[in-house]
Amino acid sequence: MFAPIGIKKIWILSFEFSGIVKVGGLGEAVSLIARELSKRGFDVTVVMPSHGVAPPNFRKINIECRGSRYGTDGCEYPYDLDILEGFVDDVRVRIIKGASPSTSFVLDSWPPYRYAEEKACLLARAVRCIAQKFGYPDLVHANDWHSAIAAIMLKIDAEIQGYALPTLYQIHLRGSPSYPWHYASEQWCGLRDVPHRIWAVAKHIFEYTRSLWDSCWGNVECFTVKIVDAIVTVSKSELELLARDYGSWIKGKTCYSYNSTTWRLNDVEEYSLRIYGTTKRDEIRWKVLKEVLQRYNSWGYISFEDAEILIVSSGRLTPQKGFDVLLQATKYLPSTIKVAILGKSVGDKDYEHNLRVLVDEVRGKSIVVVDDVDLKMYQLIIYSSHVYTLPSRYEPFGISVIEALAIGTPVVVTSLGGPKEFVVDLRATPIGIGLVVPPDNPSELAHALQSLGYLMYYSEVGRGLDKIVFKELREIILREPRFGEKIRKIATLYIDTYFRPEHTINSLLACYELARQMAYYRAYT
Repeated sequence: MFAPIGIKKIWILSFEFSGIVKVGGLGEAVSLIARELSKRGFDVTVVMPSHGVAPPNFRKINIECRGSRYGTDGCEYPYDLDILEGFVDDVRVRIIKGASPSTSFVLDSWPPYRYAEEKACLLARAVRCIAQKFGYPDLVHANDWHSAIAAIMLKIDAEIQGYALPTLYQIHLRGSPSYPWHYASEQWCGLRDVPHRIWAVAKHIFEYTRSLWDSCWGNVECFTVKIVDAIVTVSKSELELLARDYGSWIKGKTCYSYNSTTWRLNDVEEYSLRIYGTTKRDEIRWKVLKEVLQRYNSWGYISFEDAEILIVSSGRLTPQKGFDVLLQATKYLPSTIKVAILGKSVGDKDYEHNLRVLVDEVRGKSIVVVDDVDLKMYQLIIYSSHVYTLPSRYEPFGISVIEALAIGTPVVVTSLGGPKEFVVDLRATPIGIGLVVPPDNPSELAHALQSLGYLMYYSEVGRGLDKIVFKELREIILREPRFGEKIRKIATLYIDTYFRPEHTINSLLACYELARQMAYYRAYT
């Protein structure tokens, strides 16, 4: 068996890619990685389901990809796939769509994570067809459990043919469903039950696919962690959680790579100047919010008459993001503080109903925007706000926090996951960039939002000192009345120094090399 001696040709498997389909941070992260790798001369191909999106410049490629699957009921279920190819910037993207009504019903459905388990299976069938047509890459990079089955399909098929294909599994958001073996098997998703080499602390051993699956009780994440060559997380905290759940033995094949952003202060300021004739945040703040409310559907109501402070949050409308905690915290805030949540529906109707009830309870103080806000306007409302907050209950990384800091907006985050690693608390040092509070604590969140909000407000207009709850922040602003402007400069410099695409790719390439080395060891076991 042989393994690649270097990495040039990379397949990135994902359910999202910004520029085609984006629900949350995954789409932005995958897009950034693919574009930066392409700039560095790598041959990058992104493979993803269509979710009903077919860009006009994409063309069907000549690959026959059809067959039958067999259910637990013994019935035959044919599938027929089309593969579209096109370029987004310099990145080749292959989109998998249905070529028959039954297949299209699954693959071409919206939202993207509807029928996720079936899209994952059909993605696996598609990558097998692509590999049969074009050969294998030097490395396959799967993103979250939805694309893991496809990556493992390639790994097993390649190994049967004598090629140790390096496989890397990147976890952006932990967790996965569990299924009986039939789901993963040749009868349905297509994984062959064959012996293949698995890392076992200090050496590779042979184990059958089904045995590995059953040892994880059919949990896709567990199975993937065991079978791939290397695992990359988006923060050190996530790596520790993996080791806790699956054993410290996996540390030998794990690494982490922080996400990054292309948002830049100059770009947003140029847009503000073109639209509003100024870059001054206090002059555009409420104009921007009013325009957002005029252009997009929202829940709730904001009274502008007494408005002083604007707090912004954003993300998928799920319990993970903690928007219910933010709305509970709003009850503790004075009416002069307004809270705008830029939400993205993912179909959790029960949670959305809960948010509607809560936003009605703070009528006049808060709104939830439920349409996709244009990127430029989205950036502008975060730029013009006093504080950006992400009150998550679980947050592997928190790309929106990095984006806010990149354009000079300080943050309030919860003390878990990625944000606690990179948000420096102002109460600990005057070169901090925000505040860190416990999760699920509305009153502490409210105190932090009010304190940081009024610190920034005082820096603008010289009023509101008595409303800063935290004494450490009052002391800072008394020493330096315009300290808010310094925070904004520190934030942008911090992102430029540590969270730009080149930083992500440098760390990710080290992870790629780890996967290649593990595959090389696998080839000679």
